[in-house]
Amino acid sequence: MSKIILNGPSIIKNKLKTKLLLTISIIVIQIISGYSKELKGDLIIKNVNVINVIDGTVSGSMDIVIVKDMISEIANHDNSTTYNASEVINGEGQYLIPGLWDMHVHSWWAYENFFPMLLVNGVTGVREMWGEQKEVDKIRSGINSGVIIGPDIISSGAIIDGVPPL
Repeated sequence: MSKIILNGPSIIKNKLKTKLLLTISIIVIQIISGYSKELKGDLIIKNVNVINVIDGTVSGSMDIVIVKDMISEIANHDNSTTYNASEVINGEGQYLIPGLWDMHVHSWWAYENFFPMLLVNGVTGVREMWGEQKEVDKIRSGINSGVIIGPDIISSGAIIDGVPPL
């Protein structure tokens, strides 16, 4: 039987090179294929500047994830992020603030003209100071069902100012 003598240090160097090359390859493949983050929601506003109304600071390049009318996540925008949503809005160069409230409105008789102006100016909620409560309830129901586009409504009910009330 003949004895084969292999050069020990050379075999160790080759094994180390192979392991190092394999490790680097795995890392590169993971970076290329799996590094991107996926954001999931019903609506995503990507790459928007967010105004913090408490301290007045602006957080630039943010992604906002909305699920069922609620913000579920605010994340730093990253070009490698993938988006899974029924609607994705590119907010680049735009600013986002929390919805505003108008705390004194009388809108129940002209809401068709009034509500679009409110919404386009960022007012997402109103306090109806008085009105025909049945009409206000119908309008609110129409908003909740999506038939009417308008803000959330809180109603104080009928005016109380004497007999007969106005």
